[in-house]
Amino acid sequence: MDYKILLPVYNNNILFNNYAYKFIKRNNLQDKCILLIQNDEDEKKYAEFVDIKKIRCPPGKGKAVSFMMKQLPIDSQVVCMDDDITGLIDVCGNRVEDINNLFIEIFETMKQENITLGGFYPVANT
Repeated sequence: MDYKILLPVYNNNILFNNYAYKFIKRNNLQDKCILLIQNDEDEKKYAEFVDIKKIRCPPGKGKAVSFMMKQLPIDSQVVCMDDDITGLIDVCGNRVEDINNLFIEIFETMKQENITLGGFYPVANT
């Protein structure tokens, strides 16, 4: 199953590098990611992440994601991720080790149950 991870980034390539990029590389998700670049300055700053696709979008997180959703085929599986993610934990507090498999299982369950929107409960970064 193919899915895309949208990362609406804005003016903080250092934060992205220190958190989300490490998470992405640790889980080998680079080929699934799309950085949503919102201005000329960010286009230059995020150019260092050569293993992740970049698409220029309108400014604003909501506008960038909405723009990208219109570019993707209907029925695409999409994960939206912030630039400060460090990992995912299960309800027992254990770090999820296979993020790719988790996303695949979630999308398969959503399809079986006819669910179109899912999410993770936000917790404090630790």
